[in-house]
Amino acid sequence: MPNNCHQNLGKLRIKQYQKYLNSIDRFEIALKFVQTKVNNSLNLLEELSRFYESVDFVKIRKSVEKEDLFLLGIMKNSENQEISKSIKQLMTYFLEITIFLLEIQVCLFVKNQNREKICYLN
Repeated sequence: MPNNCHQNLGKLRIKQYQKYLNSIDRFEIALKFVQTKVNNSLNLLEELSRFYESVDFVKIRKSVEKEDLFLLGIMKNSENQEISKSIKQLMTYFLEITIFLLEIQVCLFVKNQNREKICYLN
């Protein structure tokens, strides 16, 4: 039984490596990862908006939708440019949107007045 487990693990590692070598698969995996993380953060903020009147989820969603246009551009350009460039652009998008969403959470929980201009809190 343990040998069978090691064989399956080895096959899994080979499949993972094959996915990594295929740049299109690698981009699609990165894209799904980013979309899932952003959606999870938005879901958290939406839930928080139900408990904290100061969280204006409509404003937050509109700002994220503007950033989503950038994401759509990355997805369209991925067919015409090197995948490594598309992945770098995707990671840039992910970093920017993550910082934006984290700043909102910081404003909510820390209530730092110096960050008022970027807070989407009432």
